[in-house]
Amino acid sequence: MKEHTILLVDDEPKVLRLEARIFAGSGYHILTATNGPEALALMESQPVSLIISDHKMPGMTGVELLSEARRRGYDCARILLTGYADVEATLAAINEGWVHRFLTKPFDDEQLLRTVEEVLERFGLMRENRRLSELTARQNEELLKLNAGLDRRVKERTAELEALYVRVKRGILGSVQMFSTMLENYNEALGGHAERVASLARDLAARLGLEEEQLEEVEIAARLHDVGLVCLPEHIAKATELDLGRLSEQDRVLFRHHPEYGQQIVGCHEQFTEIGQIIRAHHERYDGYGYPDRLQGEAIPLGARIIALASQYDRVAVRVGEKNSWGDLRERRRQETIQYLRAQRGSGLDPHLTQAFLEMLGERREQGRATVEVKLTDLRVGMILAAGISSGSGMLIIGPGTALQPFHLVRLESFNRIDPITQKIFVRAEERVLSTTKNAPWSSHP
Repeated sequence: MKEHTILLVDDEPKVLRLEARIFAGSGYHILTATNGPEALALMESQPVSLIISDHKMPGMTGVELLSEARRRGYDCARILLTGYADVEATLAAINEGWVHRFLTKPFDDEQLLRTVEEVLERFGLMRENRRLSELTARQNEELLKLNAGLDRRVKERTAELEALYVRVKRGILGSVQMFSTMLENYNEALGGHAERVASLARDLAARLGLEEEQLEEVEIAARLHDVGLVCLPEHIAKATELDLGRLSEQDRVLFRHHPEYGQQIVGCHEQFTEIGQIIRAHHERYDGYGYPDRLQGEAIPLGARIIALASQYDRVAVRVGEKNSWGDLRERRRQETIQYLRAQRGSGLDPHLTQAFLEMLGERREQGRATVEVKLTDLRVGMILAAGISSGSGMLIIGPGTALQPFHLVRLESFNRIDPITQKIFVRAEERVLSTTKNAPWSSHP
């Protein structure tokens, strides 16, 4: 049954009866009126999807009726029946929006039915588009209200993005801050994972000789690579590639959509196009059996291959949800992780990047053997951390191997006020003694 009401308007009752017979069996609800005022009264009392009116009528012409219906805001389509002599006036009415379509007399039954069906279909699409536009406007308004009511925790988390202020354009920074905070508020463990992966990915990218702009893209994409998980139920978001077997098939399918969701989330910013492509591809496999696009080898963006490697390492070595850092890993776990990465070379992971990554880990381990414990207030620009620094609640603030910059010291000071740092801090021995004339204490940095 077609849920449309059609109003037929003609000053000749015989013509009205003829038109009504044409629609018999069509499923439309038919109303009739012999003049304009009668038609307007009917529309006042009940909704009408379509008015089909003759033009030549005494008192109020068809064009005047349809114009008045439009002026009153009746949400309906409008068809005018006219003779050849009135075509010019009818076209003018169409151009001014009073009439959607017109038919010249005489016309056959099939022509009228076909025209009505086309007009109602188009009008239905327009009505649905208006409904969706209004819904979108309401949702945007609700989102603005939600953003306006962000609480103290959001302000505290912004300190984590201080590092990006010196490397990323100010316009991009606001978006990165929003996405990163959203991920960490959704799942703190994922936030810690993202921070560690970002640190590893940037270090590996720098080792490969990437330009500063590329380093920024890799670090931002690494920080946000799992942001699509906020679109999934929490029990799915907590899963990893290592334990997908615990999920149902339906949940596994949903999980494997999160790289696409991540690309869509960051894609709202036009300067995030390449970052979005990296995020989309971070679960592609070197052998072509990844998702969502089954890219293979170097067809996978370099940034995505770097992030995949860093993420796999962190997932195996640290385990999301465990309150430890790389510096806390036992030797057995470290060896298991290295063996896992080696086994993935050429299948899940880029073999050349994996080799470079393993070499980087080996160098870090050798350099980390000779370490010195220092106080938090003794940290200076240029010192290299032998172990990561975490907040009192166990969230990683700065990863191991990081050469401290002014913004690192600002971040540590901010976190120490909010979530006091209680762990021991170790730096590489050769970096312990630095000139105080060039490097002021951490607490004096702005």
